[in-house]
Amino acid sequence: MGKPKSGRSRSSSPAKPAATAAKAMDVLAYFEQALASSPDMTPPIAAIKTLVELVRQSSATTLSELLSALSTAIARLNTGHKHSIPASAGCTLFNRFAMKSFAKDQNFERTKQTLVARGNDFVESVDSFREKIATVGNQFIQDDAVILIHSYSRVVMRLLQRAAAENKRFTAYVTESRPTDSGARAVESLRKRGIPAHLILDSAVGYVMDKVDLVLVGAEGVVETGGILNQIGTYQMAMVAREKKTPFYAVTESYKFVRMFPLDQYDLGMHVPILADPAMPDWDAAAAAAAACAPSVPHSPTEAAHRVSESSVAARHAIVEEMARTNPTLDYTPPQYITLLITEKGVLTPSAVSDELIKVFL
Repeated sequence: MGKPKSGRSRSSSPAKPAATAAKAMDVLAYFEQALASSPDMTPPIAAIKTLVELVRQSSATTLSELLSALSTAIARLNTGHKHSIPASAGCTLFNRFAMKSFAKDQNFERTKQTLVARGNDFVESVDSFREKIATVGNQFIQDDAVILIHSYSRVVMRLLQRAAAENKRFTAYVTESRPTDSGARAVESLRKRGIPAHLILDSAVGYVMDKVDLVLVGAEGVVETGGILNQIGTYQMAMVAREKKTPFYAVTESYKFVRMFPLDQYDLGMHVPILADPAMPDWDAAAAAAAACAPSVPHSPTEAAHRVSESSVAARHAIVEEMARTNPTLDYTPPQYITLLITEKGVLTPSAVSDELIKVFL
């Protein structure tokens, strides 16, 4: 009995250095820095890059110590910020690879080096994934097609650029994609490459859908059901497309597949604002605010107009700020609205996503 007791003592003693190592690196700060380092960086890859750096910096000398540090870092990356869901996909991939690597090779230091090297290789290979997707998805774009896209998606841009490079002629309608207004960036990118692109109101999706041959959207995450998480507005676009019998394709890398099974829009468990519940106004406070904003008796009609204008601008600014606080940035599009997913693994039906996720955990 003495030997097992001694063994437990040795394995549990390094726990304090693991905690110290985790504190030495602010994983969320590193993640945000990695995400901002390149316009082509995605949250799952930034998460993998962060975990690779954690392993590289770690002074852990045992497997349990390193896994403890990784567990702490992953818990931090998976909660408490707006990119938590897509980041969790990268964390899951890296964690599974780490577990498999240590199971295959009992040499701790050599396996640590392998984790860092293979992790860096994976980060560097992201561009090749997009190239494969562009090759796979090119078949869906025909001459004279009218394509509707939402927001700015790096992989959708790559697909359209590939089609244009092969002299396919098509026109793109791009939603403005509020609140980020990233649609303007997409239009600018497409026009630079000679692709006819037009920015439309988010509320004009139903109006233009009769002209559209197919819809292409990216994804922040793909859940087990085969549904997608993407910038707010994707869900309503998918519903309109289905009503009009227009093909709706999600173009995404498979490393964005995430172990989630949401039942509805409010079952995402992510750190984003949810639409505020309506509440009765505080009429006394409203009256006081109106009185405070009311101009004094003006000296001239011009001064009156100027003061009313200033008051109106301030009021509208406050309303816009309130909207930003109380509205979500992502929504969930259920699988029944998605025709196919175009990935580097090939063209998948939504139901095939769960099979791909199972492969990760085998």
